[in-house]
Amino acid sequence: MNADDELLKNLDKLHTTELGVERIKRNLFLDTDDVVVWCKAKIELAKAFDEFCKNTGYEKALPIIDEWLENDNPNTRREY
Repeated sequence: MNADDELLKNLDKLHTTELGVERIKRNLFLDTDDVVVWCKAKIELAKAFDEFCKNTGYEKALPIIDEWLENDNPNTRREY
């Protein structure tokens, strides 16, 4: 099992301290109190993109992802 699989397998165990929360918020310029949920969502989103690309074919997937990112609907581009 590779490191990526280990991370996803143990994603529910992701946690931090109060000081860690403040450091993550400051370093990533976040305006959320639940940085662990934010981080988990980003990891899941990255995994979903990777799966989409793998299933679609990376060269075919890139123009589709570009369309998503340019879309005005925040539910399509999932901008945080």
